[in-house]
Amino acid sequence: MARARTLDMGRGRVSLPRNMPKRLQPAQDGHPTFPLGEAPDLAPLRRLLAIAGPEASTLLSQLAADLAADRTRLLQGAAGPDLPALRLAAHGIVALAGTAGDQALADLARTLKTVASDEAPARGEATRLAQKLAIGTATLISLLATEAERLCRVPR
Repeated sequence: MARARTLDMGRGRVSLPRNMPKRLQPAQDGHPTFPLGEAPDLAPLRRLLAIAGPEASTLLSQLAADLAADRTRLLQGAAGPDLPALRLAAHGIVALAGTAGDQALADLARTLKTVASDEAPARGEATRLAQKLAIGTATLISLLATEAERLCRVPR
């Protein structure tokens, strides 16, 4: 297992796997690429952060930490595959991705929950979906880090 690194998100720190990107990498056109299609809609998250006020960095940090924990559970569940573990991780990602405005990631997590509810015939498909979901989750965590940097630069 890769050693963890720490991401400083204002008041909170999140421990992430070393192989997770620090920030989104731009494509050739200079805009970041998203493995599940279009970029998440951050407007609802930004409204939530505005409501949180000075606690916004804590909220972002907890959101990123929870996503990282679910991503770890997801990868561990995919190794088995352990369908109950995949369902649990996907359940968490549905809520967290929805909060962050990443509907494509939430939809993929819902699909994984459904597929992981089946037994033996679904194991291969569940593993494939879990791996794709792990990539999308890593991208969302990087996006949250970028948002935390933006938040720290914006005067209140």
